[in-house]
Amino acid sequence: LRVESAFWPQDHASQDEPVAADKRAIFEQQPKPALIPIKAESDDDKKASLFDSLGASLAAIEVEQMQSLETLATETYETADAIREVLVQAGLPVDVDFGKDEGVGGPLVDLDPEVIFEERVRELEDALVQLETLKQSARDYPIFNPAPGQSVSSSFGVRRDPFLRRRAMHSGIDFRGRTGTPIQSTGAGKVVRAGWAGGYGRLVEIDHGNGWTTRYAHMSRIDVKTGERISTGDQIGAIGSTGRSTGPHLHYEIRKNGKATDPIHFLRAGNQIADLL
Repeated sequence: LRVESAFWPQDHASQDEPVAADKRAIFEQQPKPALIPIKAESDDDKKASLFDSLGASLAAIEVEQMQSLETLATETYETADAIREVLVQAGLPVDVDFGKDEGVGGPLVDLDPEVIFEERVRELEDALVQLETLKQSARDYPIFNPAPGQSVSSSFGVRRDPFLRRRAMHSGIDFRGRTGTPIQSTGAGKVVRAGWAGGYGRLVEIDHGNGWTTRYAHMSRIDVKTGERISTGDQIGAIGSTGRSTGPHLHYEIRKNGKATDPIHFLRAGNQIADLL
């Protein structure tokens, strides 16, 4: 028994075959994708790529070196300027124009990288020479503390004399300290006096050059001899109360061509640039 229906195809196979054939025809008509051959990179190409990469790395290193040289030169000049300014403010002799060019000018002509690098190196060398010269000058000047850790008990200038009880000139500053406390040279120089000196008691005097001398008085003992060369920080004796003194202390003077000047300016200068030296 076969039931026919208007909603169901009478022959399924006969209707599906034309559709499948049409799909196969459409697929066969589409162009097939072309296969692109992969070309292996040659040795020359590899070498060229390597050289390009190496060149870029070297260029980056060169730029970094140039920047480092410029930064170092700038920082060196800034340190030298800071030391110079402190020394000038303290009244110490220093060429304020040292390392600076006279008035010059002209058109700007670009240089090739190799010449620029050499110029940066030369500039850094000049800055280092300038800085070392100023450092050496600062180390030689009497700008350091003769009795580190000891407090100042009397300043420079007019004060009441402890013996006469009237106003008088105090030609130095006094450091309070125990008898035997070490005394250091505040700068490099040559001992020109070491012995008893009237109201100074036991005295050491050092010539630092350029008319600058320092005196260390009322010492309990003297550890140097006349004519001896002294470096900054060398121990030259010990605190005492010899001579015209009311108790153990160090009387310290700085003189320029024999005239007393306030040591506090030099001590401040030494404190300001101690970390730069």
